Amino acid sequence: MSKFTHIARSSSRRWHGRLASGKRKSGEQKPIMGSNYSKTLGDAKSTPQDEDRLSKLPTELRLMIFEEVLVKPGSIFRGADEFGKFREKEYLEGSEVIIPAGILQTCRKYHDEAAQIMYGKNFFIFCTGYEGSSGYFDRFPISRTYMPWVREIGVFFRVTDPQAEASSKVAHFIRSISRRAVDLHQLVVCAASDRYYEHKCPFDVLWPSHPVVQALLETISRKTVQNLKIRVHDDAAFSPGLACVLQDMFVRNGPAKGQTLTFTRSCTCPKGCPIHAREGCQICGRPRQGTNEEDRPIEDVLPGPEWCEASFERMAELEDELLDLGILGAADQDEGGGEENDEGSDSGLYFPAFSSGFCYDREGNIHCHWPMEMLPRYRGKMIAPKAWLLRQTMITTYFPVILYDEYLLTLLKPSERKNEEKRAASILATAGIGPLPVHINVLEALARRKLSPHKTSCI
Repeated sequence: MSKFTHIARSSSRRWHGRLASGKRKSGEQKPIMGSNYSKTLGDAKSTPQDEDRLSKLPTELRLMIFEEVLVKPGSIFRGADEFGKFREKEYLEGSEVIIPAGILQTCRKYHDEAAQIMYGKNFFIFCTGYEGSSGYFDRFPISRTYMPWVREIGVFFRVTDPQAEASSKVAHFIRSISRRAVDLHQLVVCAASDRYYEHKCPFDVLWPSHPVVQALLETISRKTVQNLKIRVHDDAAFSPGLACVLQDMFVRNGPAKGQTLTFTRSCTCPKGCPIHAREGCQICGRPRQGTNEEDRPIEDVLPGPEWCEASFERMAELEDELLDLGILGAADQDEGGGEENDEGSDSGLYFPAFSSGFCYDREGNIHCHWPMEMLPRYRGKMIAPKAWLLRQTMITTYFPVILYDEYLLTLLKPSERKNEEKRAASILATAGIGPLPVHINVLEALARRKLSPHKTSCI
């Protein structure tokens, strides 16, 4: 058993050679693994040393060897060098994890046995590229054939323009992995911002129209992920109220036993921000002096989804920046607008109290994605309908005035009606009103004399 452990821990080239042919003389050509006879240019004869010894092992031992060779502890990043800034505790630049996956190319038998181990027991994290490009998502980082075996996977993307190619490709991969990975135990979706570093992606806030947000909504509704973690990195954020919508949808769908949705936040504690204090980190708030940044946890679990949402001041800053860059149109260029429309033409985005899901497309149209329908072109301040105005109401607005005769006919019998008429006449006579006509309103008569109804016994 120790021999196989030693073989599995050696390098891929040495491991491949020992299992294939054992010891070879110098200058002898390396045989093809998996064949019963070695095929060389000089000699076509076979020897017992050229046999495939790996296939003679029991399946359990062969799977243990595959697991020792192909499974690596911790997270395996793909594209982290081009993604952006990371904590050294999470990812060390220059360190590479090499998986000798050549065993999957030897024969179909080894491929089927080893592929399930490599994709099912490793935690792969795929990242977008430099300045928000597609990176590893330019093509599918994992083939659809292997997705049913994936149990843990991470998607790290730079928050950028919703219309960008990287945004749609990342969203497409999240939809595919949530639909095809039938035994997905953990899915980590990390949204990062570069506002304190390169600052190449001004869209560092996730809007409801962002493709990744739509993919997260579909993932939550499918309930195929056992543990879903949404992480915001380096001050990336959701638009106000959006993270709470994700949490509410998760609760309304009735999560299965053991299903969780967690919101976390992480940062690299960037330095030199001109608008924040230098004594502490402007993202996590931890002091810079007297503590080692690498001793801190990589991410903090947030007590609620609202902790990863942007404030309205942050949204105003983002709007001003997008206006300066010319991404958002500052004024309405249509002719025929009145003074009322021109009054708010330069006010940009409008965020009412009941919704924050507004965004502009490339043509300048405003969209609201809570009801998933398109609004008309933005022309000015949004004015509430006149029906929403507050007005003073009276009880007669909701309850009609009933004549005294109608009241008696509705509630009293004919014999009781005469008695009530006599009692009402006596009370009104005592008050100095005198006999009443047949169709006069008793309430109006009492109101003219300023008599309160509770002082009488018949009303």
